Amino acid sequence: MKSFVASTLLIFTIALYSANSLAQSDYPVKAVRLIVPFPPGGTTDIVARTLAQVMSKDLGRQVIVDNRPGANGVIGAEVAARSPADGYTAFMTSASILAITPHLRNDLGYSIRDFAPASLTVITPNVLVAHPSIPVRNVKDLIALAKSKPNQIIFGSSGVASIGHIIVEQIRTVTGAQMTHVPYKGAAPAEVDLFAGHIGLMATGLVSAMPHLKGGRLRALAVTTSKRVPALADLPTIAETVPGVDTGSWFGILLPAGSPKMAVERLGAAAASAVRSPELRERLSGDGAEIVGSTPNEFAQFIQSESDRYARILKESRISLTQ
Repeated sequence: MKSFVASTLLIFTIALYSANSLAQSDYPVKAVRLIVPFPPGGTTDIVARTLAQVMSKDLGRQVIVDNRPGANGVIGAEVAARSPADGYTAFMTSASILAITPHLRNDLGYSIRDFAPASLTVITPNVLVAHPSIPVRNVKDLIALAKSKPNQIIFGSSGVASIGHIIVEQIRTVTGAQMTHVPYKGAAPAEVDLFAGHIGLMATGLVSAMPHLKGGRLRALAVTTSKRVPALADLPTIAETVPGVDTGSWFGILLPAGSPKMAVERLGAAAASAVRSPELRERLSGDGAEIVGSTPNEFAQFIQSESDRYARILKESRISLTQ
């Protein structure tokens, strides 16, 4: 009898192992939803849609972008955190969502513990751009104009404490130049108002701004990283005029915490492979993006280091959600 039970258990174990192996090798068996917490047209959305196209080919299943904008990414993050941890929901995060906003709010419906990092995909420079009607050509001109006409220059951003907001606040803190901030529900609607001349200035992703710079709809004043970028080699950095400003944007793939490890690893590998593919590397690098494609563990460590860095920046710039 014992021999029969042992044999039965052995057969069951082998069958279960085989079933699990088959399930892993078959993943994914349906479409994957990629939640993007900003409106269509901004840098986060552009990077996500570009990735989704190539990842769909790799996975053999469609990666469907689901825009859930609002509250500087908070709404989308909360939706993603509450989604089933079955491996079929992913989330396109940015710096503000995990490294900035948690330092300013204690009422968030998510935390980093609610997510499983899969891959840091790209790091993109931001660029300070102005409507052509604003009589400034560089950061020095901007500071002089803002000081001569306090709060008359209106700058937009994708939300309070967004990367774009922080960049201009750093300029204000160091120089004393006063400008009026108007937060939007994403970079794309802010850019629409910038094109129309309703606002005069914003710091936005180089990936989304590049076509408009080439077309003359916007004027570039400076890049926001500590070093100049090859895509705009003649454009100075903000730090050349205002020391200490070094703020780029980064984007990565997360899954809800508790998602199957093989799903996290598979989607992370697909995202990393996608950004390194010739078609995406050429497109994104041409717009100034730095290709990364990290492992899940590398991404987790990166998020922590960025959270620590922005905690210092927020304190120094005295930024709060009441601005």
